[in-house]
Amino acid sequence: MSRFFRSPWPIATLLLLLGGAWLLWHGMQNKVGRDVTLAKCPIAERLPPAASHVSYVVGSPATICEFDVPESDFLSWAKTNGWNVEPITPDSQGEPWSINRFGHGSGDSRDPQKIEIERGYRFEWKSTVDEQRLVIAYDLDHRRGYYYRSFR
Repeated sequence: MSRFFRSPWPIATLLLLLGGAWLLWHGMQNKVGRDVTLAKCPIAERLPPAASHVSYVVGSPATICEFDVPESDFLSWAKTNGWNVEPITPDSQGEPWSINRFGHGSGDSRDPQKIEIERGYRFEWKSTVDEQRLVIAYDLDHRRGYYYRSFR
């Protein structure tokens, strides 16, 4: 028998290293949810209390959520957080305004990637120090809210 297997320490050390590597890898994976209750969303405290049918991707480099919510609850949530929403208007070329959806970070090409909103509200903030960005939006036609936070 090899000297390597005479003592349990090399095997135990190898198992600990492999376990640690797996935990590190697992912790770095994006968390994805599709059409869940607010309670099952890992960032529920950042969303309106009336949000339902939540789909999300939480991880790096962005956290993206979308949810059903009544217009009045969306506007109240924005006001409570100090986000002064403004009406959505087409850009200077007449193109509809758009926001990334949760599929943009889910890793599944079947998930929705982007939505164009023609009628609704939006708020955008970008850090002047680093590349952090926050965008919230509301689609009046679908009664759906959107939350996008990047950490790059």
